[in-house]
Amino acid sequence: MPVQSHSAPRGEIRALTGLRLVAALWVLVYHLQAGIGAAAGRYLDPVMPVLRAGWLGVDLFFVLSGFVMALTYLDDMGPRFGRRATGRFLWARLCRVWPLWVLLTCLFAGWLLLSGRGVAGPVEEQRVVTPLALLEQVLMVQMWHRDSLWGSTFVLAGWSLSVEFLAYVCFPVLVLVVWRLRRLPVVLLASGAVGVMVPLAYLSFSTGMDNDVLPWQVRIGGAFVSGMLTCLVVRRIGGSATASRWSPLAASLCLVYVVFVCWWSATRSDQQLGDYSGVAALFFPVLVGALALAPRGLATLLSSDTAVVGGRISFALYLVHGCVFEITDDLFQRVPALQPGSPLWTLVQPGLVLVCLALSYGLWRGVEEPARRWLRRVGPGGRRAPARPPSDRFPPSPDRPPSRCPSGGRGRVRPA
Repeated sequence: MPVQSHSAPRGEIRALTGLRLVAALWVLVYHLQAGIGAAAGRYLDPVMPVLRAGWLGVDLFFVLSGFVMALTYLDDMGPRFGRRATGRFLWARLCRVWPLWVLLTCLFAGWLLLSGRGVAGPVEEQRVVTPLALLEQVLMVQMWHRDSLWGSTFVLAGWSLSVEFLAYVCFPVLVLVVWRLRRLPVVLLASGAVGVMVPLAYLSFSTGMDNDVLPWQVRIGGAFVSGMLTCLVVRRIGGSATASRWSPLAASLCLVYVVFVCWWSATRSDQQLGDYSGVAALFFPVLVGALALAPRGLATLLSSDTAVVGGRISFALYLVHGCVFEITDDLFQRVPALQPGSPLWTLVQPGLVLVCLALSYGLWRGVEEPARRWLRRVGPGGRRAPARPPSDRFPPSPDRPPSRCPSGGRGRVRPA
């Protein structure tokens, strides 16, 4: 049965929407790696290093977010600070993420209380459900005063939503700076987009830090700014014959090298304890920029209707999969035949992915999109459309004429 095709919003780069699905699935299989490994055994050994590096899907999301925010709001908010424009921007972001977040947070807090895991105990990462903690979660500020991911959030992926919301709060200032960098040479902008990812890659390379202990401030700060600078590069060279010719190859090479770094990390981890796959984050801005420019190749695959719909449900998938895995873990512990490691347990693991996808689609269609549209109507700006490029894939840069180039295109769950 073919997937229903939805019209793309103005200014949407479909390949990057499809890439969101890849990032969400990468995080999902990271949390399900023990179940998948038990179910498939040695047959999945070649790809297990890539699955174990799935926590990097969060950093890919951060780069994508910075890119899309700059693409959408740079011309509107970059020239000068405006209170109304800032208010409309923050309201638009709340409309996008808050309704589904509040629903899942409240429902899962109820499950934590019902299962007995939401009360105080000796386990360090146990999440204690109190009225104050629930308010903190609902307001998406739970990470602003914490350094550790453990026990920071009820919903597994909520820590990254909290730090990204902090990036949104800082965006009206960041965009003023980025706007004033737009005329720098493309080489400097591209070097800066990769350079701000170096601290994350260096920490991973030199210490073997992984998702659990890497400073979240380094991750969101570098990746979000990297995405914004990548957008400046794309605006400057988008539509050129050289970019159209070489960007498909660049995207494919980046993907190959990310996989290679995951294998390299697994080989090094056999000799030294640690996870060194964070080095792969260096290639994320290049991957995002190349896919935004590419008219064919990998961009064509990610621009398909199925991938784009998957990208649009990726936020729901990212939030709900941890709830599904934790609830099923709790239930399986109460059924002897479903104890972790049993034949029946391994048999049902892949089916959980289908459950997550089905729930995500239902939440996107039934909660996320209707709530977003209603909040946009009643909030600042009323029915006013968000600032988006009017027709072309990227707005004309002040340094080049408008483009006429056609568009192309688990064990126990851990935080990620």
